[in-house]
Amino acid sequence: MFNILWLDPIENFGQECSTESFVHNHVRGCSYFYTYKAVCNFLERNRLLSIIRAYEAQNAGFVKPIFQNGVH
Repeated sequence: MFNILWLDPIENFGQECSTESFVHNHVRGCSYFYTYKAVCNFLERNRLLSIIRAYEAQNAGFVKPIFQNGVH
């Protein structure tokens, strides 16, 4: 659980081209980016509805991504 909370989401989360769940984080030089697939698998395995993740400040106060099927 630690990793899913502290890893960064992949760029274009929910619209990524990768079929992998985790991709090496070349920005930080360590760790991984997680994909939409990884989150869906985690939620299903743990019988959860969502993950609330908020540690990175945003200029508008928050960012609400749009996922592949348009559901937030």
